Amino acid sequence: MKYSLIVLLLLVKGTILCQTLTYDAFLKDQKVGQMVVNREISDNKTTIKAQTSIKAHMIFTIKVDINTQSTYINDILTESESVSKQNGHIHSSVQVYKTNSGYTINNNGDKTTLNSSGLIGADMLYYEAPQHIGHTLALASGQYLEIQKGAQDEYYFEHDGKKERHQYTPSGVLQQVVIDHQLYTVILKLQQTAQTDKK
Repeated sequence: MKYSLIVLLLLVKGTILCQTLTYDAFLKDQKVGQMVVNREISDNKTTIKAQTSIKAHMIFTIKVDINTQSTYINDILTESESVSKQNGHIHSSVQVYKTNSGYTINNNGDKTTLNSSGLIGADMLYYEAPQHIGHTLALASGQYLEIQKGAQDEYYFEHDGKKERHQYTPSGVLQQVVIDHQLYTVILKLQQTAQTDKK
C-alpha cells in the first residue's frame, strides 16, 4: 500500500500540461504565414516555445522566421532565447537571463541590465490577458514595454515603430493580434482553440 502511494505521487508530480495555439498571419487579407505557440507546465516550471514563419511580397519578397523559447519559475521569467531570421540570414539573436539583481539582456552581443525583481515575457500574453500587468519584455528585441489598455478586452504596446494590439474574448482567450506599422498591417488570427494534453 505504501509503495503504491509513492508511485501514485510520483506520477501526479510528473504530470505535464501541454497547450498549443496556432495563429494564421494575414497581410492585406492574404495568408502569409503562421505562428505556433506551445506551453508546457510542470509543477512550478513553465516553458513556452513560439515559432513564427511569414513570407510576404511588398516591394520585394521577404521571409521572416522567429523562434523563441522561454522558461518561467512560479510565473516569473528566468531565461529566454530568441533568434530572428530574414531571408534565411540571422537578423537578431537575443538572450535574457534573470540574476540576483535583475535581468541581463544580450542583444546581438550588446549586454544591458534591467533592474526588476520579476518580469513576464510578451509570449505569456498569448495565454493570459495582462489585466494586472503593467509591463512586459519583448523577447525578440529585449525591449522593456509598457502595456496599455485599449478598447474592451484589448491591450497594446508599442515598439520598433509598431503598435501591437492584443484582442481577447471576455473569457480571456487571445483571438487575434494586430500589428500596425506605417507601411503595413499584419493580423494574427487564432486558427484553433487551445489543445490541452497531459503527459
